[in-house]
Amino acid sequence: MCRRLRYKAEFCKEAPDELAPNGYLVSAYKKLMIVNTRKFERYIIKNGTCLLQVLDTEKTFSAGITDISEGGMRLELSVHPEDLNICSEKSFLKILGYSSEDVPFLPTKEVVKMIWQNKRVIGCSFTAPPFPQL
Repeated sequence: MCRRLRYKAEFCKEAPDELAPNGYLVSAYKKLMIVNTRKFERYIIKNGTCLLQVLDTEKTFSAGITDISEGGMRLELSVHPEDLNICSEKSFLKILGYSSEDVPFLPTKEVVKMIWQNKRVIGCSFTAPPFPQL
């Protein structure tokens, strides 16, 4: 996987401009030493599921929760995102419900924004709705 995409997925921020896709810094020809800069601790979830709705549509679908943090969660979809008409960084999803035996805390918001996608796995961050709710 491209190191720039992996950096963004793992650390939830843009990769440095000088980071090449192979993981080396362009100017120094040295591998970037990556220190964990995550803001929140991740918790691995087993047997977690949630029901989601794409905002502004009637589409609902279920997904498996693979990990969660105070900043967001990683979901594994049973269908491909293209079939749902959702695309990375533009889609807002409403959490209609979820179940899991080992969620360490309740999600802080009911809307998530899709940040990245790798086939059927998507990373989402908790956010406010993009428009005022009526």
